[in-house]
Amino acid sequence: VRASHYPNVPYFYQLCDELGLYVIDEADNESHGTAALYFREDDYAARMKLAHEQIADNPLWTEATLDRVSSMVLRNRNRPSILAWSVGNECGYGRTFEAALRWVKETDPTRLTHYESAYYLPEDRSYDVSCIDLFGRMYPSFEEVIRYLEDAPQKPLLLTEYCHCMGNSPGDFQEYRDLTEWFPMLCGGFVWEWCDHAVYKGLSPDGRAMYWYGGDHGETQNDGNFCLDGLVFPDRRPHTGLYEYKNVHRPFRSSYNQKKGVLTIRNYLDFLSSASCVNADYCLTLDGETIRKGTLLLPDIVPRGQISVPLDLTIPEKGRCFLKVTYVLFKEFSGLPEGHVLGFDEFPVITEDGQNQKVKSLFSAPDKDSLPGISITENGTDLQISGDGFVYTLDTLSGLFTSLCCGGKEFLRKPADFNLWRAPTDNDQPLVSNWKWERLDQTITRSVETVPDQENEEAVIRIWQTVSAISVQPVLRIRTCCRIRRDGTIRMDIHAEKDRQIETLPRIGLRLFLDPALDTVEYFGMGPGESYIDKCRSQYHGCFRSEIAALHEDYIRPQENGSHFDCDYVRLCGPDMSLTVASATADTFSFNASVYTQEELENKKHNYELMPCGDTVLCVDHKMAGIGSKSCGPDLLKVYRVDDDVFTFGFLIKPEVM
Repeated sequence: VRASHYPNVPYFYQLCDELGLYVIDEADNESHGTAALYFREDDYAARMKLAHEQIADNPLWTEATLDRVSSMVLRNRNRPSILAWSVGNECGYGRTFEAALRWVKETDPTRLTHYESAYYLPEDRSYDVSCIDLFGRMYPSFEEVIRYLEDAPQKPLLLTEYCHCMGNSPGDFQEYRDLTEWFPMLCGGFVWEWCDHAVYKGLSPDGRAMYWYGGDHGETQNDGNFCLDGLVFPDRRPHTGLYEYKNVHRPFRSSYNQKKGVLTIRNYLDFLSSASCVNADYCLTLDGETIRKGTLLLPDIVPRGQISVPLDLTIPEKGRCFLKVTYVLFKEFSGLPEGHVLGFDEFPVITEDGQNQKVKSLFSAPDKDSLPGISITENGTDLQISGDGFVYTLDTLSGLFTSLCCGGKEFLRKPADFNLWRAPTDNDQPLVSNWKWERLDQTITRSVETVPDQENEEAVIRIWQTVSAISVQPVLRIRTCCRIRRDGTIRMDIHAEKDRQIETLPRIGLRLFLDPALDTVEYFGMGPGESYIDKCRSQYHGCFRSEIAALHEDYIRPQENGSHFDCDYVRLCGPDMSLTVASATADTFSFNASVYTQEELENKKHNYELMPCGDTVLCVDHKMAGIGSKSCGPDLLKVYRVDDDVFTFGFLIKPEVM
């Protein structure tokens, strides 16, 4: 734990002493505001190299700096939990800190020292960093970390801050953890930060908790919602990011060799063996249903050691199969109860036919002889496709379905449209100005040509479309083939070419405004919490059910939330109707179902201001951009971006009335 940016209350150190938590204690020196106020350089590093002039390298401030550092050390040096001293934060570097660090080393040579701002050394003289043991960096790119570690460094690297947990965040815990394991000279780092900071203002008229942040009290000097950057809410309820952090840093990890039927488990603890308190539960699922489970009584796994145990499972021939191994306390330990989950691993299990069999049954082809034929009628600019109990309408000017009427019930409240936008997350903010300059939030779909036909007793509509905003070139040029079966199933095959001048998209998929009676959801994918391509390690594959309103993750500043990654199908249900969507290809998809529109999430400053739109809003995404931690951290890794030049995907859509 880094006690940033000042020494903590005595009870905190007592707790760390008892639990065995290491602490980096930090003196209350932080003057990096001098750089922001007095220097005009655009580059942060350039400003920090000048920041030392006011205080850090000014002899007039040596006594004050040393006073704060010495007060910390003399107060807390008898605490066994303290591993290192940090003499301050983001002040620049100079003779005041050189003196303070020398004093620390002379007074307490038994502990390590740390100071991050020595990274920004000016060139005006030779600076003494010999009393700094840990070389610190904040929010470096992965490339910078690797360059430093591969260059035979003299000092270990400590990520003084990383993974900025602002809003829906972060999405790169796993990548940083992997670097720490690969490079012994990387000491790990400190997630910024533990809790959201906001002021509780009571309950709204409809009973929702109201939290205010920077600017809400009329103050002119503020950071907006920048202090809402924690792993827990102000009342200490966990964000989904905390669950992600927990499972990425689980103390035990496994690998599974399906051919040999062997599970290998490694103990990443430094001092405790598994025999003291840990068992492993396993669960084999098929299309989300448990088909086998049990408990492995583990042999003793010494610290940093590993063992292999037989786990010979009978693998089904068909279906999506996963093995989940969960590490569980078999007795109380350090205040954690018996049965407490320490973390889990999940492994895909290969079957001969890996397709989800539930999807096959939901979209099985009807008996052709049992259903009447299908017809296409042109009515002005509308195409009406009629079959067994359904009438669908497609607008030839847009190439979009404007009506899905089944059993006399209308499913659509607005035309089904292509969707490229999302309510910006806090980590999206550095990209938002460019996205809006490209007008990705204002796109309109137009049809260049719409050609109806009938093939093999199916209605087939081939559409050439553009997705663009006013007065700019199209973002996407699309060829869509819609096939409507006699039972009302729609298959959309989409080939989209992105303009090469558009670097990245927030997402690409469809958005449907549906009858609000469709208020519950069943899906196979990653759950039960929200999950994204780079923020899914705390979730697992299964068949989940929920009320749609409960899928919303209620961030204090509203933003994109509640998506579910790697789905085979999603089924929205009401009392007497349902709508099912599945991938028409081997690819999986993400979905988001909500009572709020992305426009509502974007335009409201506080969660208690959100108003349901009156519809059920379903977004099915071929690709959804990752989350990352760009609000302070590095760019989103390329593998998590939506930046392909060509997208080829498809969806199966089936409205039904019971």
